[in-house]
Amino acid sequence: MPGRAELVAHYAESTCRDVSAFRWYQVLACFRVAALLEGGYARALAGKMNRKLGDGLHAYAGWLWAKAGQEMERA
Repeated sequence: MPGRAELVAHYAESTCRDVSAFRWYQVLACFRVAALLEGGYARALAGKMNRKLGDGLHAYAGWLWAKAGQEMERA
């Protein structure tokens, strides 16, 4: 299985697109998905969704926030 760098390089070669800002887009994606997951968690807290599932979404959102932070530090 190719790694992230190999996939990005393949994408750049295949599409002739500039991927120099890839890390920025990766951080943005982490933030956006985390925000969506937190919406699910809010629904669970309001009793509109299974609480156990909501807790799982919240935990994964926290992991994504941390991942975004790590990627920003690497930039």
